Amino acid sequence: MARLKIVSQENLINGWLCALFDPPLREMTNQTSTPQTSLDPTSSSNLDTSNKRKALCRCVSMTNAEASAKVVSDSACCDTNTKEDIKEPLHKKLKQEVADDATADELQRSSTVPESVESSPTSKKIKIDISSYSHNGLNPNIAYVPLTSLDIPNSPMRSVVSCDYAGEQSDPDGTTNASTANSVLDKKQELQPKDVIATPIRSNLSSSIGLDAAAMFQATIDATSASKASSSAVSQEKLEREQNEALEQELQQITTDISKYPQHLQLHLKSLRIESSLQAMKPLLQKLLTHQHHNRRGTFNSPVDYIAWNLKDYLKICPNPMDLGAVKTKLYSNVYHSHIQVAKDIRLTFDNAMRYNPPKHPVHEAASALKAYFEEGYAHILAKSAPPLDPFYGLALPPVKHQCKTCNGQTCPLCNKGCRNLEPNLLICAGSACSGTKIRKNISYYCTPDGTKTWCQRCWPSLPAILPRDDDGDVLYKKDLIKRKNEEDVVERWIDCSKCTRSVHQMCAFVNEFVSDPSTFVCPLCMDSVIPPSVDGVKNETNSKEKKRVYSFVTGQELPEEVEDVNFGTVFDARTLEQCSISDFMELKVKQRMQAMDCPKGSEATVTIRVISDNEKEFGVPDVVLRHFRMAQEKDCRNGIKTFQEPPSSHQYRSKAVAMFQRIDGMDVMIFCMYVQEYEGADGKKRVYLAYIDSVDHFRPRRLRSAIYHEILAAYFATARARGFSTLHIWASPPSRGNSFVLWTHPHSQRTPTKERLQAWYHNVISHSINHGIITDVKSLYEESFEDFDKSSKAEDAIVSSTLQCPALLEGDFWIEEASRVYSSSQSRWSRSNNKKPSSDNELLDSEKNFLPHEAFKDPKSSSCPAIHVSVLLENCIMAHQDASPFLRPVNAAALKLKDYHDVIKNPMDLGTIFSQCMLGEYDTFQEIVEDLQLVFNNAMRYNPQGHPIHNLAKNMWDFVQKQLAILTKFWDTCGIIASDTELPDPLAPYYNVSMRLSSIIVSKENTQDQSTETKQSPSVAKFFSDDTRSKLLFEGPGGIAKLMAGEDTHLLTRRNTNKEIGKKKKKSKKRKESICEAINSDGIRRESWLSFEVLGSIRNNRSVIFVCHLEPKKTKSETEQMKLSDFQEYIKEFDVKGCPNLQGSNQEVKPKFKPSVQETRHGLLEFSQYGNLQFDTIRRAKYSTAMLLYYFKNPQADGVLPKCSDCKCCIENVRWHRINKSFDERRRSSQLLSLRTACFDMARKELCGDCYMKSHQKEDFYPIRVSFRAL
Repeated sequence: MARLKIVSQENLINGWLCALFDPPLREMTNQTSTPQTSLDPTSSSNLDTSNKRKALCRCVSMTNAEASAKVVSDSACCDTNTKEDIKEPLHKKLKQEVADDATADELQRSSTVPESVESSPTSKKIKIDISSYSHNGLNPNIAYVPLTSLDIPNSPMRSVVSCDYAGEQSDPDGTTNASTANSVLDKKQELQPKDVIATPIRSNLSSSIGLDAAAMFQATIDATSASKASSSAVSQEKLEREQNEALEQELQQITTDISKYPQHLQLHLKSLRIESSLQAMKPLLQKLLTHQHHNRRGTFNSPVDYIAWNLKDYLKICPNPMDLGAVKTKLYSNVYHSHIQVAKDIRLTFDNAMRYNPPKHPVHEAASALKAYFEEGYAHILAKSAPPLDPFYGLALPPVKHQCKTCNGQTCPLCNKGCRNLEPNLLICAGSACSGTKIRKNISYYCTPDGTKTWCQRCWPSLPAILPRDDDGDVLYKKDLIKRKNEEDVVERWIDCSKCTRSVHQMCAFVNEFVSDPSTFVCPLCMDSVIPPSVDGVKNETNSKEKKRVYSFVTGQELPEEVEDVNFGTVFDARTLEQCSISDFMELKVKQRMQAMDCPKGSEATVTIRVISDNEKEFGVPDVVLRHFRMAQEKDCRNGIKTFQEPPSSHQYRSKAVAMFQRIDGMDVMIFCMYVQEYEGADGKKRVYLAYIDSVDHFRPRRLRSAIYHEILAAYFATARARGFSTLHIWASPPSRGNSFVLWTHPHSQRTPTKERLQAWYHNVISHSINHGIITDVKSLYEESFEDFDKSSKAEDAIVSSTLQCPALLEGDFWIEEASRVYSSSQSRWSRSNNKKPSSDNELLDSEKNFLPHEAFKDPKSSSCPAIHVSVLLENCIMAHQDASPFLRPVNAAALKLKDYHDVIKNPMDLGTIFSQCMLGEYDTFQEIVEDLQLVFNNAMRYNPQGHPIHNLAKNMWDFVQKQLAILTKFWDTCGIIASDTELPDPLAPYYNVSMRLSSIIVSKENTQDQSTETKQSPSVAKFFSDDTRSKLLFEGPGGIAKLMAGEDTHLLTRRNTNKEIGKKKKKSKKRKESICEAINSDGIRRESWLSFEVLGSIRNNRSVIFVCHLEPKKTKSETEQMKLSDFQEYIKEFDVKGCPNLQGSNQEVKPKFKPSVQETRHGLLEFSQYGNLQFDTIRRAKYSTAMLLYYFKNPQADGVLPKCSDCKCCIENVRWHRINKSFDERRRSSQLLSLRTACFDMARKELCGDCYMKSHQKEDFYPIRVSFRAL
């Protein structure tokens, strides 16, 4: 029984028409048209189209010219509107006629006319003569059959369908009964898509046609009126038989010629080929799991609970239950051997739903629609491996291979795949509108010359002319930004075997491109080993006589198996990393948790946990924190000014990195990694900050992933408490979409968690730790450090006279990042200072426009900070003067065409800048402000000659400013500031040493008592939760923790639901508005603690995601808390505290020696992974990336740690200039521009240092990337 393959409708029409006409007319037939169908199947228009189809078929035996003329004449005779039809393009008309004819046949079959061939009006004889096409040289044993496709309901596209035909039903004269194909298509629910469009011709057909006919054949299909039940059974058996045959062919292709290799190499080759076969099914399955219309509630994502639904006959009707969740688990664990098995289980899921539920049931309809949706996507997957169609004839041709300058059309003998794409370097937009999102492909962007920041095309117009810098570097102008386009293509690199001369992927062969010598490389097939020979003197024990056997998960198997431990003792073995008591305890707890959850035998033996980094670090506290926050201790109190101690300018901590590895196919794969910071606080408290955590979706068994990650964190928290740490800080912040925290490039199916989902995940972690007695209390950062300041400042008799006391200093913590963000936005906002016009009703000025400080600061709640006094004077008096307009903003020399301005004026200054710096707390003393004010007017008088209007205005304004400053200093005398002795003639000189820090306050002469910020201290502030309520909520699980974090802001518990309505904008938070208003007093004067209030508002709005967990036991314990203390002692009893290093580095304790390498910092590891293309999106790449990282963990000084310049061969530091590579595929040659088609693209890596980049003649092909790690 031969098989007849039916292609899509569009290919059908092109196939019919392209087989009839010469090349000029064939090109016209490539265009598409929309078929218009008549509702009456017996109408004259449909009968006419049938005659026209006969005319099309008869044209095959004619010459090209005769065929064209014949079709035109027949069409003109059959159509009443001859003139209008002739005007219409011929190819569109012919395609329209065939489409109408097919639709008419379909409507005819659905009518009440009997299905017999004799009575069917659609029964026609189609004679096809292909003798004139034997010169094409096609295979005479291959039949190329264009037929109408199967129209699947609720489907926007057509499917590729297969059916069988019997050659014995062919008529003696070689004609074909067209109604038979329509009859077979009626059984469309049993037909399944296939990727083959050509099958062998039977001998009895070829005898009447002749073997010399190479292009087409005469096919005969006879309709039968067999019952639907019998045809369905036959189709089902045939489908199963075809699937089994295809699966056997697929498995044979995967396991071809690998039995002669050692077991570990067989595992490696099998895993590569199976993963390649399954990779395309993952995105399709993900679309089914998250379908918005037919699977919105996840109906098909979990098993049918027939017991809960009391479906007693479910197993009888559906003896093989299946769901998409089970398919996902097996697919992502690489349990399947081929995509055919995946498709079979997906179809089984929907077939079960349609078999058990009646046709009109919603579940039946949803399953039918999803199955049709799957068949469409699966047909596209199969079409990629099917032979393409000839654009002229619509016939199958030999496949066109991918061709580029990297692969040269080759196929890797290890994975049986050709060129593979990689992810280019990550580009993150630093603009406020994008909020750290990834810059999309083919979008222009702008970057700084040092590569530290990039802005997308959307955020670039809003940038100021002078860009704010995070450090104390040179001034950066907007005009100096480099414009580039994100169009880089990165592909996997190849290497040639010196023995068999075959090319293989470097990732498939575990080749380090920076260390390996290409001239001596031997591929694994010739070497009979996966592990390459040892490098750099590292011992390789794979050739030892005694081979150990260890448990490992294997691709294609669900349970772990014992395999040869060929990885033992090599540079790719994670077990040889340095051990310590922390990692040993964490690994022990993870294995115990896996055993307690009934994991398969040997699964716990595949896990390895190591501390991969443990080093002393120091971070510099940002200036914004130093100037706007204070410590509790007073620094001094002299000359009537009280100054509080500033936060330390730097902070010491110990950074640790913990990684979990799992053995898959005999190789270690990094699954999980976290970075923590351990602090020795100035107040004597030891704190732990969970800085970064990241994982990839490769852990097996998949059902244990979250539980194992929870256990890793809980075990580390327990070790921290045992070592004397009192608090644990967590900021639940997910990465931006497309970004990674530690492991570069996650699997495409692994979605970035939302803020709410990550928050709930941490609730489960904390709840698990509370159950073991590790965590004793949970608070938000707002409740821990900001609530007392917030509530005391709102009291009626509160006097806020200083800045907020500094919370715990942790590098990368939320409140520090938020303070820097608010500071930067305020700096750009206040640089465009308010240009106040003179007003006659200004209460702060007298009739002569002099400043009245007693009126400005008469309110007891007014600020007592000297810096705020000066800023009020500047804003309401000096900058509001009628002659101050030319001095409010920086001089725009380019707009005014002052070419020599910057040559004459070396230090530009303006009043707006002085005001913003005064409000931002950037001045230390009053003398600095006076000098900058004088600089403003001296610059104007220096550039403009005497007699110039600007020169005269500057002179008058400087006299006015001096007069107003003298009035302010007299007011300071009345407030209690004591002038210092000085010999300078300047009347302002005695006040030069007055502190302009925002944390400095004036001590009144009448009342020298402390009027610090905390007038209303914590004892008078009522707590929202009582101790009993807090203790009760603490043990209620994740729900109770969520209530504790939200506190009195209960709206945070339902925020996710309130913003779900479509079309409504998110309401702005009232809390933030209230906090900003608190920064301004009743007189409209901004307080010195304005930044503290704005940061406080952000902290309160995000209080539910910033955790402060207490590890110390409470002084007074309830009965439950006493039991939890015993549970903690039981949990931690196996931890060796003496063998663990602490912050003091006691000589009695063992301190592991970790070599500083690329894993020393989180951004360094991520940056190195991007440079070396070490991705974790597939298991194949994850194994290679883990092997390379392990190599550099053990060899920190090996080649490749630092990028080298391709020209001068020197190590590059600070900035590397990376060439933008653009791949070119020969398959798209006709669609590219002429300049692109003729170009030769070299995809080799090219990096330049700064000096070589300046010498390059093609600077537009390079863009800067920051290099953060340094030579050791």
